[in-house]
Amino acid sequence: MNNIIVAIDSFKGCLTSKEANRAAAEGVRQGMADAEVRQVAVSDGGEGWLDAFQEAWGGDLVDVRVSDPLGRLVMAQYLKKDDRAVVEIVSTCSMRGSHGWCASTPTVSPSKKP
Repeated sequence: MNNIIVAIDSFKGCLTSKEANRAAAEGVRQGMADAEVRQVAVSDGGEGWLDAFQEAWGGDLVDVRVSDPLGRLVMAQYLKKDDRAVVEIVSTCSMRGSHGWCASTPTVSPSKKP
């Protein structure tokens, strides 16, 4: 029997680590029916970090409204387990928006010279 570990980081905006792992594991099982496949959620510290941490550590995701660095209210999450909490800081900094990463950060245009 073959033992396979599938550990794929997310594909930003397309697949979470868990979804990518599931797809790869299904492909492995189609080609190697007797393989034992273990899926491990991973993250490089960006998007998906809190989900990967939750899979390894357990706990509950809690939704909360916070102020971003520009004072705007944004939705964020933290992971709570017993009397401890873990925060994915990028979710509190409004760097993740409906139009992709850094969509809500201000843009600066060069001024025109006379």
